[in-house]
Amino acid sequence: MDQIQTLFNAAPDAVIVIDEAGNIVNWNPRAEALFGWTAPEVMGKPLNDTIIPHRYRAAHREGLKRFLQTGEAKVLGRTIEIQAINKSAREFDVALSIAPSLSNGKHIFIGFIRDITLQKKAEQEVMQLNTALEQRVAERTHELYKSEQKYRHLFENNPMPMWVIDIATFRFLDVNEAAIAHYGYSRQEFLSMTAIDIRPPQEVEVFKQAHHPPSINPGQYNRGLWKHRKKDGTIIDVEIIAHDINFEGITARMILSNDVTARIRAEEALRESQQLLMAIVDNSEAVIYVKKLDGRYLMVNHRFREIFKLTNEDIIGKTDYDLFPREVASALRQVDEQAAVSDHPLTEEEIVPQEDGMHTYISVKSKLPDATGQPHATFGISTDITKLKAVEAELYKLNEELELRVEQRTTQLEAVNRELEAFSYSVSHDLRAPLRGIIGFTTMLEEDYSSQLDEEAKRITSVIKDNTLKMGHLIDGLLTFSRMTRQDIVKTHIDTGKMVHDIIETLRPGKAVDWNIQPLPSVKGDFNTLRQVWINLLSNAVKYSGNKEYPRVEIGSFTENGQTVFFVKDNGVGFDNKYKDKLFRVFQRLHSYDEFEGTGVGLALVEKIISKHGGKVWADAVINEEATFYFSLPTDSMN
Repeated sequence: MDQIQTLFNAAPDAVIVIDEAGNIVNWNPRAEALFGWTAPEVMGKPLNDTIIPHRYRAAHREGLKRFLQTGEAKVLGRTIEIQAINKSAREFDVALSIAPSLSNGKHIFIGFIRDITLQKKAEQEVMQLNTALEQRVAERTHELYKSEQKYRHLFENNPMPMWVIDIATFRFLDVNEAAIAHYGYSRQEFLSMTAIDIRPPQEVEVFKQAHHPPSINPGQYNRGLWKHRKKDGTIIDVEIIAHDINFEGITARMILSNDVTARIRAEEALRESQQLLMAIVDNSEAVIYVKKLDGRYLMVNHRFREIFKLTNEDIIGKTDYDLFPREVASALRQVDEQAAVSDHPLTEEEIVPQEDGMHTYISVKSKLPDATGQPHATFGISTDITKLKAVEAELYKLNEELELRVEQRTTQLEAVNRELEAFSYSVSHDLRAPLRGIIGFTTMLEEDYSSQLDEEAKRITSVIKDNTLKMGHLIDGLLTFSRMTRQDIVKTHIDTGKMVHDIIETLRPGKAVDWNIQPLPSVKGDFNTLRQVWINLLSNAVKYSGNKEYPRVEIGSFTENGQTVFFVKDNGVGFDNKYKDKLFRVFQRLHSYDEFEGTGVGLALVEKIISKHGGKVWADAVINEEATFYFSLPTDSMN
């Protein structure tokens, strides 16, 4: 629409569009300049009441009526000369071309009008000159010479291309400077050519077969639209005005050429843009429409007509009150009125009835300004979101049900947590008491009945005590893991490097360890639980590398996938990678207790702590060579 309006506004001729009733529906800036009326002053008025002189008005009405009845009109498809009047009632000569078209299934008529007052004056001067020449040729030779000089001045100084050709041979007899400049041929080239030579191939035969009467008729002007070819090969559209003369005793024709290429291209571009725009609009799945400020429909697309089972005749010129229930129409009208005064497009949900019930549309509406920038219509695009609204309602219902289930599940989890707390208490007190009794009675046996026990009995009491202590360690690990599950984390600033060095100072390895500690980034996390992570990983590294002659532990970090990864690597016994998924489960061990002490809770506790920080843990190893344990923390936990 913007491209069409730009072409319409930039047209060099006055362009006026009327509808079937003869009322003006469009009026470009050139029409305002030519006739004196602004577009708002004439929009919707009959053309008869504005630019048409009174003596032509009846003929205009009859011609319009005849075309609507028969589809024929004498004035269509050609250029005619006629008189028009301006706002001041001054009458002047114009060249008029009228092109019929269809808009929304109804006829419109596009008129291209050019002021030819000066052109008519020039033609009149030529006619007067020729008449004077014919009247005086027999009387006074020197008067003829003077008249010829006047003709030559007019011919040479005319700003439009002009030439004289021999009617019999079409040979150029004379050309003016404007023709030389516009067509690119020199005078000598023109005088060696014929009028056929400036025609494109497709028009040569048409020109030859055109009516070229050999007799001179000074009072007759021949007009027409032709295509000419310039010297550089450019094809232009021209409007020709031809007049028969006697040129140096030869039956000749003087021709004035008006280049109307820009006008023709503008007309073609306008038609093509209109066709393309309507093709896009009519093939859209959205409902598209244009309404006048009073709410009357100017245009709707195919989708609109299809949905509401209406024709253009049912819609155009009607309002929403004619098409929908009053409450629906009032709601639509309210949004239209808001859009007409808004500086920005409005987006609103609108509900309208269709055959299968009420449908919800998301509508985007904006005002359409005229050539003066004033709003003259509203434009709307509406998309059916009925199914989407149904999905939203279903999601809302599901969310409510989900919230209820979450609430129920939370209640259940709270009950489970209470049971776990009771279980932890039971483990802490009820299970520890028997263990203490077992250790106490075993110690009494060893101390009070030592002389009565043989070596096997003493070995058995020692095994009982060792296993009881292991059971105690398992209970401690289970309680620690249970507390971690329920413990909230409180993030503070942590100097990771200092934390690691402090922990290493507390370790008491059996052999000297070669520590390789890279610079470590600071983090934000729960101090106590992250300290437990480092204690567990560093203790394991020392424990499982203790059998090596030269124990070595490497500690470092790197960034990967938006997270900071820390690692602890030792050169100890390693493990089989196919079992690495078991490492972080409670009570899962890859080595026997006889080989390495432990409860199987430490790595599970590491996984639980890191998970609560939003990270993850994993490991990699080579049997009897090395093992590396990794844990990651999100970047937002970094300083």
